[in-house]
Amino acid sequence: MSRQADEPEREEQARKRQIAKNLAAARDSAAASGPRKLDRLPPYNLLLLHDNAHDARFVIRAITDSTPLDADEAKSVMHEASARGRAVVLVAHFERAEFYRERLRARGLSSTVEPAA
Repeated sequence: MSRQADEPEREEQARKRQIAKNLAAARDSAAASGPRKLDRLPPYNLLLLHDNAHDARFVIRAITDSTPLDADEAKSVMHEASARGRAVVLVAHFERAEFYRERLRARGLSSTVEPAA
């Protein structure tokens, strides 16, 4: 083979080595600087508000259909909301909590999102 035919292959290998070196340097730099503040979003509580308009089975089913909670967790949340007037369904970042609040609202349940203490 001629030197001219080998040249593009050598350039490609050199380019790949440089990319690998840059990635390694970026990883080392990120590890040395520690976790970034933007990696953590502030927590928010999704609160279920008690109402007398729905029976227990409906509320439990609506919670399990609208959130990642299972039936036992949903039952516990429903009982707490009944006893105290409101209960924490889950804690998540704001957008996720709002997403589940909208799903509960679509099922006819009253809920709100507040910053977690």
